[in-house]
Amino acid sequence: MSSNTFLLTLLCVVMVGCTTVKHQPLPTHTLSTIKASSITHTLREKPDFLAASAGKAILGFVGAVAMISAGNTIIRENNVPDPANYISENLVSQLAKKYQLTLTDNRHKITTEEDVAKLAEQYSEADLVLDIDSILWGYQYYKRNPSYYYMLYNAKIQLINTPSKQVLAEGLCSYKQDDFSTALTLDQLLANDAEQFKLEFQKAAEYCLDYFSKKVLRLQP
Repeated sequence: MSSNTFLLTLLCVVMVGCTTVKHQPLPTHTLSTIKASSITHTLREKPDFLAASAGKAILGFVGAVAMISAGNTIIRENNVPDPANYISENLVSQLAKKYQLTLTDNRHKITTEEDVAKLAEQYSEADLVLDIDSILWGYQYYKRNPSYYYMLYNAKIQLINTPSKQVLAEGLCSYKQDDFSTALTLDQLLANDAEQFKLEFQKAAEYCLDYFSKKVLRLQP
């Protein structure tokens, strides 16, 4: 298996679980019909970060473990925020404003649940719960020059009606910063407390925020 094939398999099986996410935009009059009056959002622990390098990619499973360990160290030492939190906070505010919903504070409630019914029960104090889950984040090296890297970020969204335990809308956002003309080395990405590194994932957060707002929740044209 080539190193690139191995990485693709790793991303699917280890990080994402090969989960199929349906694209189900929010129907136009759904929130008015169910008479929702309050909303909250989930908060999740930071997922594993994949720091892919050419040297580790050829080592199979041992390399995969090393990539995740190295990635998690970068995230921890530089206090890199999970883009999902930024996306959640902004989308919940947009939904609350458009549909005149009361925001319920759940900043201290961290979930690991993936099951819709259990998520609905955990956040039952609100009529709606928005779940943004970072199912992949990491960086990958350029095959043409392994000293330079690009960023990957995937997030899934679910808007759940807690009384009925039904998913009202869901979708997947995939972001890939893959412009070699602006590519940076790892040292450049991590300089100044990982300033550029954080900026790249802020771009990913903005991209997915816009995508979810327009294409899934239909909050803007």
